[in-house]
Amino acid sequence: MLQFFISSTFEDMVGEREILHQEIIPKVNEYAKQMGEYVECTDLRWGVDTDHMGRILEVCLSQIKDPCNYNMLVFVGKNYGSVPDETDLIQWQWKKEAGDVELEDYAISVTQLEIEYGIFVEHQEAENAIKIVLFRTENDSYRNAYSQDKKSEEKQVVLLDRLKKMKDLCQISYSPDWNGERAIGLDKMKKQLVNSLKHLIEEKYDKRKK
Repeated sequence: MLQFFISSTFEDMVGEREILHQEIIPKVNEYAKQMGEYVECTDLRWGVDTDHMGRILEVCLSQIKDPCNYNMLVFVGKNYGSVPDETDLIQWQWKKEAGDVELEDYAISVTQLEIEYGIFVEHQEAENAIKIVLFRTENDSYRNAYSQDKKSEEKQVVLLDRLKKMKDLCQISYSPDWNGERAIGLDKMKKQLVNSLKHLIEEKYDKRKK
């Protein structure tokens, strides 16, 4: 089984998350079952107590640390996401899970925290982990719907640049439309991600046969 931890900002990526669960994964699994495989996603933005930041951090990082979930599937755009007030709590939870690995800044969004831990930290147990990042380009109507402060914009620019320079990363770029509430016109992204996941399943199947 291939299990992925899903990471993104939440409200502005509802369209992507819905098409992932409702169309992409079912389509991939129709193909995967021919080779005795199955793809599953851990999506914690539904079902986690969002009023308790400590619980969010604990669940997110511990789930990524689960060997099944070292595989990461990340949607990123221009929106940085909200930064929790509990910086000390973020630092404590990070050190609990990441040990000696330090972050330059702990005043970061939960999404960046997931990316830092799931993409940038080298997990010895996850030597062959799969890391897929989908980069979304937004139009002006999107940017007007989700305004953010200058500091958040700057942090997101730096994060995107680091991701794009990351080696051994499957990168997919897509440019959807925006209907005022969510991204639409995601057929091209759907096709790209389905093909990438099918390829990964084929690779795993071929290795198993050897």
